[in-house]
Amino acid sequence: MILGIWATYRRLPTRMFEQLAVPAEGLPARLCTVAAVPGVREAFILSTCNRVEVYVALDGAEADTTVSAVTAAVIRILTAQAGGQDLFSIATGDEVTRH
Repeated sequence: MILGIWATYRRLPTRMFEQLAVPAEGLPARLCTVAAVPGVREAFILSTCNRVEVYVALDGAEADTTVSAVTAAVIRILTAQAGGQDLFSIATGDEVTRH
């Protein structure tokens, strides 16, 4: 199953969005951290001036608890704090491709 988590400048105040941006030099470490989350098989991060997107392939897990746990972990990695899910758009499966 694919999980997509993203935030755009349209949804967040500029200052908050700038804090989410992943600078090029920090991308490898952030990607390794996301890929190390239990249940994540593969990970991809796209960070531009307009958006921050994270896509992960889950380890064959369809359970809502796995999606919830991975979502929470990825958001903590992106925001460096717990919570903040309301800042992001979240989709799974076919919904990810419609984004």
